[in-house]
Amino acid sequence: MVLAAKRGARQGGEVLPALLTVDEVARILRVGRGTCYELIRQGQIPYLRLGRLIRVPRHALMAWLGEDPESVERSAGVPGALQH
Repeated sequence: MVLAAKRGARQGGEVLPALLTVDEVARILRVGRGTCYELIRQGQIPYLRLGRLIRVPRHALMAWLGEDPESVERSAGVPGALQH
């Protein structure tokens, strides 16, 4: 799965926005929405709170995953990335 490209991160051919929703992050990590919220609550995933909304900066997520945001191609799953 391609998670980053020159002009913005991509997932499945789609350009990812600079700020990701919890649902988008959960889909990228291949975890449930509740698991994603729990990782955010624990401070493991960096996030911003905009009023009542939670957003995860794309570059912060890529850094958290230990990936180069310029160009990285990941094979198969991401489960090992959750051990950061």
